[in-house]
Amino acid sequence: MRFPTRRYRSAFTLIELLVVIAIIAVLIGLLLPAVQKVRSAAARTTCTNNLKQLALAVHNYEGTYSKLPAMSTPLGDGTGPYGSVMVALMPYLEQGPLYRQHETANGVTQPIAATVVKTFLCPSDPYAAKGTLTVTINAVSGSWATTDYNANQAIFSTPNSSSVITSGGWNWRDPQFPRISTLPDGTSNTIGFTERIVNAEGMNVARDVSPESNMDTYKWNAAHFAGYQTKYPGGGWGSWPFIQPQIGKLTGLVRWAPSSAHESVIMSGLMDGSVRAISAGVSATTFWRATNPADGNPLGDDWN
Repeated sequence: MRFPTRRYRSAFTLIELLVVIAIIAVLIGLLLPAVQKVRSAAARTTCTNNLKQLALAVHNYEGTYSKLPAMSTPLGDGTGPYGSVMVALMPYLEQGPLYRQHETANGVTQPIAATVVKTFLCPSDPYAAKGTLTVTINAVSGSWATTDYNANQAIFSTPNSSSVITSGGWNWRDPQFPRISTLPDGTSNTIGFTERIVNAEGMNVARDVSPESNMDTYKWNAAHFAGYQTKYPGGGWGSWPFIQPQIGKLTGLVRWAPSSAHESVIMSGLMDGSVRAISAGVSATTFWRATNPADGNPLGDDWN
């Protein structure tokens, strides 16, 4: 009896294997940009939601206290280290327990202020991935929770006449306008919060720290922006130029200007509670006019 012979197929040839690898590489090359685009869109959505919550928290704060929150806010009996405007807004960002810990401690302390809250972080900023940075506050160095969002000190404090922090007379504890409705340029044309890479120019931001804390001379470790621009166009910021928001870059940043890791926009929370994606094409003049709440100038066609 004769049995049929079985034929066995040989293994892949080298050429066939190389073709398969090439096809897989092409598919990965096609998928990566799509995946990156989805991630970027998701990060932008998260950032938008975070700023929306911050902007609305200001409205809720005002509804409770009949005034705007300040860049520097007392905690406990008011004798300890003051907290930042972010601390003042915590009860309206579902962070009431963290706020109460600061109150119980009678001021901001490093162990409590190291608590990471994702609402204050933009997923596009790789330097904010851990949520904390090493910062030296009152001669004590440690890990402090950081934030990608900075408050407009032209609104949440009262600048001095020269618009220079180091010249004295800056009131961090009282906003220069009593209510949202009293902003001279209107709420929809005024930026309350914007993005800033957490370690721009090597100045690590501590989320909960008031600008009054003993840090660097110009207070860049606190979560604020618009230091030189508060009195635009007649301020005394000397030779410091207005520059456009720094968008889509992580290095070579200027610490006093807003910055964003988003590819083509910087997200900003307006005082009416809305969030605007400001494009890289906005002029420096238009952006800083939107930052100043009382200069009375039109924003320009590039705002739209």
